[in-house]
Amino acid sequence: MRKKYLRFDWSLKECFFLGLFVLINLLMFLNLLEGTPEPVFGIASRKVRLLLTLCADAGILAVCAAYRQLVAKKKRPAGTVALVLLSPVVSFLTLELLTGNLFVLPVAAVVINLLITYLLLLFFLVFFCNLRLALICYNLCIPFLGVVQYYVHKFRGRSFMLSDLSSIQTAMQVAGGYSYAVELVAGIGMLAAVGWLYLVTLAEDRKFRRFSLLRKAAVLVLCVLSLHLLGNRSFAAKHTVLQMDMWNTEKDYRVKGYLLNLLAQIQYLRVDEPENYAQERVAEIAQKYRESYDEGAARTDAAEPVNLIVIMNESWADFRVLENGQDLESVTPFIDGMDENVTKGWLRVPAFGGGTASTEYEMLTGNSVELLEANPPVAYQVHSQKDEYGMASTLVSQGYGALALHPHKALNYNRKQVYPRMGFEEFISEETWPDEFRQKTRKFINDQACYDYLAELYQEKEPGEKLFAFLVTMQNHAGFTGKKYKSTVDLDYPQEYPEAEQYLSLIRETDAAFGQLIRSFEKVEEPTMIVMFGDHWPNLQDGFYDALMAGGMGGMTAEENRKRFFTPFVMWTNYARDTQTDVTMSANYFGSYILEQAGLQLTDYNKFLLELREQMPVLGGAEVMTADGEWYLKSELPEALAAQLNEYEILQYNNMFAKGQKVKSVFTISDHS
Repeated sequence: MRKKYLRFDWSLKECFFLGLFVLINLLMFLNLLEGTPEPVFGIASRKVRLLLTLCADAGILAVCAAYRQLVAKKKRPAGTVALVLLSPVVSFLTLELLTGNLFVLPVAAVVINLLITYLLLLFFLVFFCNLRLALICYNLCIPFLGVVQYYVHKFRGRSFMLSDLSSIQTAMQVAGGYSYAVELVAGIGMLAAVGWLYLVTLAEDRKFRRFSLLRKAAVLVLCVLSLHLLGNRSFAAKHTVLQMDMWNTEKDYRVKGYLLNLLAQIQYLRVDEPENYAQERVAEIAQKYRESYDEGAARTDAAEPVNLIVIMNESWADFRVLENGQDLESVTPFIDGMDENVTKGWLRVPAFGGGTASTEYEMLTGNSVELLEANPPVAYQVHSQKDEYGMASTLVSQGYGALALHPHKALNYNRKQVYPRMGFEEFISEETWPDEFRQKTRKFINDQACYDYLAELYQEKEPGEKLFAFLVTMQNHAGFTGKKYKSTVDLDYPQEYPEAEQYLSLIRETDAAFGQLIRSFEKVEEPTMIVMFGDHWPNLQDGFYDALMAGGMGGMTAEENRKRFFTPFVMWTNYARDTQTDVTMSANYFGSYILEQAGLQLTDYNKFLLELREQMPVLGGAEVMTADGEWYLKSELPEALAAQLNEYEILQYNNMFAKGQKVKSVFTISDHS
């Protein structure tokens, strides 16, 4: 009898779940092998962490085996009742283990998120006709959200947002460049989720067929009404718990919990008309600022380049902008040494660790994703329209051939669809990239190959033919864990930071390649302007930023938080121009600034942006930096500046969302421009 009791029948289901267990353990073990693991609850020892992992394995497997033998096989109803009642609690615990916020959530947040999990389970139970199926689907969905959050945060350095759903295709394209190793706490959460999912597959197979259609219809109606209510900003504004801190969303996740934050984000997926919006006001505002701009005629005296090359360099950042980073060795000696016909400065970008298209969108269109109150990639993926007026269309109207280049997939961030709408006449992506310019660093076509290709394209064009080339590079894309790449930077810190060393080594290569590009165009007779800027800081998962921040990433000051959104830019011409340094602005102004510095004709929208920049040079999340360097929350801006920001919102709304009512003359070259 004893042997029979101990026997465990291995079905395909048990083998599948055991396989998941083994996979998670392998990912956790991989984490122990990758550099120096970050301490968890003060535990840095690999042996102790491995022991804890084995204990978690043994405990979860023991619970599963005991439940199967003592409860499921004996068909005890109390076991299924326990699974139903405890599923929301377990799903909440595993979800927040994966987010890393379980042990810092306030009691109120725990209670609210538990109520949400119970309500979600109720919806599943009412909707499905089968108890076991409802439990399985529920216990698949909630932990899956946690896994998504874990890897988004690991890869991008920020939490998952609902609008990230629009960039899934791009994420899949570059997914192979990251390490999927799992930290101890997150791994235990995954193991627990898999173990509990196995238990619910043993639940009683009870069916509820009465009123099936009515129940499903009721659930769908309730879901639609709930989404509509949560998407109403007026409703959200009346409930503090639904208000998000767009300046520091990470804090919201730690204070409010994951599910509550996802529900709160629904309101930001919908764009309402700004205050005081009216179509007739668009032309009035544009005329006022056009006249103001035209009074400063001296700003239009710059020479006009025949060739305008703009490079958005992947993950180009300069950590020396931080006080703790000022002692770092320069990895951009060529750019640092440029002192003739050059403008250097800083761009406040709307993304950190990822979201390249946000900075790109702001620069090319003049629209600010900061005014959308949604996660940056949504602009390219969701809000792109048939006629996307901006830098490309403005240059085309002045006789330039507009060429976009990106040495990766054309579908990334929906560029294949968006670029033609912007006015680009040709888009050269990885699929059509010439073989002779495919030299790679790690697995990406490197900057040197890209810049050599730009030089070749110049040689191929007709003399005097106007060229606008916009290049988005890939060399410095995350992740920075490749073992085959040999770093040339050796950081002098007590702890090793191999990812940071690899990243800085790549930036050193970028600087050298950019130097060759500049030297090749120094010999060109045609007036040429070359601009390069960074899209965002890299996401470095090895704790390097904790060493750069005075109080670590979790305790960074407001100033440090602001500075991690500033990337460098450099603007050079092969003809005489005054040299400027420390020019600062946010990315939404940069396209207009380039056009102005190139002495080109401007749209009314360009002129509006350049005038607004004089008053508010930086729009940064929930904050604004004014001309005197002071930072204000948008809600606390002086009345005159608040009115100007509202005028920006009105013009941008008309440009992005008015569709048939767009005042095109404001956003295109017209007779009075």
